[in-house]
Amino acid sequence: LGTRDGAARLLRGNVREAWLALASEQRVSASVNGSADVAVNGNEATATTPLTVTVRSPFGANRRQGARAQAELSLRNGTWYVTSIRLLDAVTLR
Repeated sequence: LGTRDGAARLLRGNVREAWLALASEQRVSASVNGSADVAVNGNEATATTPLTVTVRSPFGANRRQGARAQAELSLRNGTWYVTSIRLLDAVTLR
């Protein structure tokens, strides 16, 4: 997501601040675990994808958890841009 400001603009949902705090401490990561389901409606689209979320504790232990994320996209000048990202499933971020 690039910078903290860039991530802050994209992330939506009730765990937004927790994600940003863990990301700034480099304690959370997410990787795509499969293919995305994409629904296109003109110049807008949603992409839902399964993730594996890894949260590292302050002591170095890793916890992995499955989740789904949904990205909202917008088509501008022939290029798709992500306008927001939110988790659809609960993730334990401790």
